[in-house]
Amino acid sequence: MAGKQNTVRKEREKGITAPVPEPAGGAQKLDRLIHERLRLGILSALSVNESLSFGELKKLLDTTDGNLSVHARKLEEAGYLSCAKSFE
Repeated sequence: MAGKQNTVRKEREKGITAPVPEPAGGAQKLDRLIHERLRLGILSALSVNESLSFGELKKLLDTTDGNLSVHARKLEEAGYLSCAKSFE
């Protein structure tokens, strides 16, 4: 049976990192882009899996298609992961 398959993969860093400046008072600010509940869940799931299909990620995070799609797109636009669409 042929079906549409979306795969979400984490981007591999090339060993280049930029220092994160500390705000006044010494405490680091949370990056709201990745510390939203669902986005953090996506990145956490991908930290232990090379890639996950859209369906696997949706089931794992117990969310809707639209919600997962929007959050995955935000992370992709920021360069945290890449999404590949394919058909099986």
